[in-house]
Amino acid sequence: MTNELIEGISIALGEEFGEACGIHTEVIEQNLEEPCFFIQCLGPSRELIRGGRHQWTNPFCIQYFPQSKEHGRRECYDAADRMMGRLERIAVCQTTIQGTKMRYELDTEAGILNYFVNYDCITAREEVSAFMDSLETRAEVKEGG
Repeated sequence: MTNELIEGISIALGEEFGEACGIHTEVIEQNLEEPCFFIQCLGPSRELIRGGRHQWTNPFCIQYFPQSKEHGRRECYDAADRMMGRLERIAVCQTTIQGTKMRYELDTEAGILNYFVNYDCITAREEVSAFMDSLETRAEVKEGG
């Protein structure tokens, strides 16, 4: 589920910001080329609810690293506005999932944008049923004892 959501977020960001913005899901220690995004899921959870269904809670933090050092705040605010519109719904597994709890914070020390969104959903477990056409038994009595 998490990887499918990350893929949906990546596609949405790619459509909105184009190829000029890199999209990363793994930590890059050196040579980070800005502008770019870093997508991470922050502690997803799953709760069993009635009828064999599960409530998934998937909180994400999407970090935006601006290209401009001189106008980085302005660039971050612009990116946040665009993300608010584009990440409202993402395509996942041939359906769309609504983003909730969308908010952002500007990390002024690091000069990056932290954008938060949840993609929560309910899934149903497929019941596996096995039917036997016939059953054959054989019993023997052991003599003695």
